[in-house]
Amino acid sequence: MLDRFESQILRACVADLTSRVTPTIQDPGAAATLSMASRLLAHVASRLESAQLTSPDAEVAALQAEEAREDALLRPDNAADGITAESLSLYVGKWIEGAEVSSIEASLGGFSKRTLLLRLSGAPQLDNALVIRCDEVGGPVESASADELAILRLMHRHSVPVAEPLWADPAFPFGGTALSTRRLAGSSAYRATGPAMGPVGPQAARELAKVLAKVHAVPVAELDLSPELRAARLPEHVKRLVSSFKRQLDRYREQPSLALDAAFDYLLTHVPTEAAPPTIVHGDASLRNLMLDGDRVSGLVDWELWHLGDPNEDLAYCRPEVEQVMAWEEFLAEYQAAGGAPWSAEAGAYYGLFGAVRNAVFGITIIHGFTRSDRPETRYAFAALYLARKLVSDVVRRLKELGVATADSHVE
Repeated sequence: MLDRFESQILRACVADLTSRVTPTIQDPGAAATLSMASRLLAHVASRLESAQLTSPDAEVAALQAEEAREDALLRPDNAADGITAESLSLYVGKWIEGAEVSSIEASLGGFSKRTLLLRLSGAPQLDNALVIRCDEVGGPVESASADELAILRLMHRHSVPVAEPLWADPAFPFGGTALSTRRLAGSSAYRATGPAMGPVGPQAARELAKVLAKVHAVPVAELDLSPELRAARLPEHVKRLVSSFKRQLDRYREQPSLALDAAFDYLLTHVPTEAAPPTIVHGDASLRNLMLDGDRVSGLVDWELWHLGDPNEDLAYCRPEVEQVMAWEEFLAEYQAAGGAPWSAEAGAYYGLFGAVRNAVFGITIIHGFTRSDRPETRYAFAALYLARKLVSDVVRRLKELGVATADSHVE
């Protein structure tokens, strides 16, 4: 018998082959081979323990039951989620009178949230374009899309380049919650530069430095906070954040990790003790999340990880990417010229470890959700394996750089 994770991988592969790959195959021979391969994968994925056969009729019934399970997996609509231009028109029309969805131009499946880029008719006030950001079942981040409304409104009010929020829906009819915004012009800086960070890379990094300086300068006093959070000092916010990810790890991991245990021990006992007040932190500061329209920033997106904390966290998180296109000192000069906080190399090392640990926890969370999903997707399985393997290795490397003994630890 296959483990549950491996069985889900097979189901996800079958869903992709039948719903996405098969319709694109033009060669009849290749189509026939793909059909046979899909059937065989479905057979393995749906195979149960052998039943005790008491008669020829029972044997036939068992074989027919096997075939029925395979047929269910092979249905082309197995991966469908019911979100279409027609169904979204009914939804959008309730919020924007007279508006209809002409097409879904793109459905960007992130691992924490899904982003739908819509083309409208009857909504000239929005340039006939709309973005709906909605929750993904089994994603790594436990916040809801609707939770981003307040922080986006605050950032927009302070002229931080973000997508203008329109409404939040705590009961999105397709599941979970949703946030609707105006559509930003341009495209992701990461896509524009590519993995090698091409000519636009240095400009994108400079713009990210300026945007982060603006984010970190937005007054915390304007947030709607509980008295406890408002009174907390920076180390308390950091320790609360680390503890929340430790609890998430404990909820979802299915096997021990000496590396992550050692890392959390370090993070909880070496919280930087700087006296600076907490600031708003984006939490996922990256060129992937910076939108450029030509050489102009149109917005910083993906705010699901925002929190109160140390600006050094955002800086440490974007540093590996930035250093592919410019010297770190040059980036810091841009950030501080725009009003950014002083950089602490010691705090940066701490938050470099924190970022690797947090993302490894996200990988473990994805594994947990994937193994229990009714509609497993291959991208979740791939991300889970990548995050669990690569990032735990990164955690160990960073622990060693911090001088933490890891001789007895292992990398899963």
